[in-house]
Amino acid sequence: MSLLRRPVFQVFISLFIPALLWGGVSFVNHACFRTFALDLGMMNQALFQFSQGTMPMFTQGMGEEMPFLCDHFSPVLFLLVPFQWIFGSYALLVVQWLALLATGWFIY
Repeated sequence: MSLLRRPVFQVFISLFIPALLWGGVSFVNHACFRTFALDLGMMNQALFQFSQGTMPMFTQGMGEEMPFLCDHFSPVLFLLVPFQWIFGSYALLVVQWLALLATGWFIY
């Protein structure tokens, strides 16, 4: 049996190489402060404030502050608070990375 036909090698190709590429792109960009924009920055801010036990405020809009749940209703962030305690500001990226790995596994 050739090396390319072995299931372990196929799993390595279909999961680990894309995981390294995706992780390298997303985690390095976050470390270099390139993920501060509206999408990830807003969710990171809200998740941090949830983990501190305060009601998150949306401060990146035009003009005045408003409660985060009024602008973007995302109650799933309550479930991600333990990840925030473990991984810090990388929590949402880790969850996204794990979700893509699980998707790759199911596709395989």
